[in-house]
Formats: sequence, structure tokens, C-alpha cells
Amino acid sequence: MWVLVRLGIQLKDAAPTKKRPPKARHRFNKALKTHAFHVKRGGSEATVYWTAAKEMTIVPGAKLVREPMLNRDGSQSYGTKYGDKLRADNAAKISDYTTTAAVTLRSVNEVGLFLYYGDTNGWLELIDDDGKTLDELTRVD
Repeated sequence: MWVLVRLGIQLKDAAPTKKRPPKARHRFNKALKTHAFHVKRGGSEATVYWTAAKEMTIVPGAKLVREPMLNRDGSQSYGTKYGDKLRADNAAKISDYTTTAAVTLRSVNEVGLFLYYGDTNGWLELIDDDGKTLDELTRVD
């Protein structure tokens, strides 16, 4: 090291890189089984219950977004393709972009893709009657 200093070469300590916060984790709480969450995003409206760790139930009468999301080049976005697949899987429960029977999906993300093609964080879109998001109620720090 001292040889480098004599030659006029100085090594600078690299600036410490800021660590990104870890991805948020959420835990299912049995007390939320009967807790209604509401979604109003981009023309969609629904009431959703988190009924089991990997089960979300959308109440009949939910309104789905009609216009698919497109990429800048006009092609369908991933959210649109997956959302259309979920809608096709549950086609018997949908009439004129409104659910006629309860729809059960596996995750918050699937709920967002099904209802409004998932262009945002679904944990922040599901809001209870007190104005608290599902993220606030279930986040594990």
C-alpha cells in the first residue's frame, strides 16, 4: 500500500452503497376472514375477503375494468394477458364485466390482475371500512 502512495496512486474507499429495504412481507391473520376490503381502481369496484392464507374471495357484483392495458408499442402487457387468463378461467361467473358468483383467487396480485389488470400494488388498493390498507394490517416487519 505504501508503495502505491509513493508512486502517487491513492485508493479511495468506495462510498458505502445504500441497501434497499427488503421486500415487504405479509402474514395472514385469521381475524381478517370476516374483514371486508374494498377496491376502487380504474373503473373497477369490488369487495374482497382474505379467507385463507392462499385464498382471496371476490364477492358477486364486482365490476371489472373493460379496457385492457397495453404497452407503449400497442402490444398487450403481461398483466393484461394474465388477467384475461384469470377471467377466462372464471368466465362462467362473469356477465357483462360484472361477477355473478363469488370468485376465489390465490393472492392479492391475482385479485388485482383479475379486476383491473394489476397496474399497481394491490396491497395498497385493498382498503377496509376504517380506511386502512391490507398492507398496514398484515405487514410483518
